[in-house]
Amino acid sequence: MRCNQAFVTIVEALIYWETDTFSHSIQRKEVLLAAALGAIPEQYLQQITQVGGFKLIYRAVFAALELCHAVVKAVFERAVGY
Repeated sequence: MRCNQAFVTIVEALIYWETDTFSHSIQRKEVLLAAALGAIPEQYLQQITQVGGFKLIYRAVFAALELCHAVVKAVFERAVGY
């Protein structure tokens, strides 16, 4: 019997929303992320020219493409977000 993975994923995701715990967790992480990433331009004005975003989706504008590649590589090597 085949199972639709998207359907299973949606059902599992909805289980997290049965209570407010998941929503509150996301809101707390959003505040922490905004504070941490908001301080980046002040610390590294020469390397990162702009940081911005919404909820848990953010972007950074790097002055040099090489630095951008290095950051992306480091993030994936450390499995950030998993």
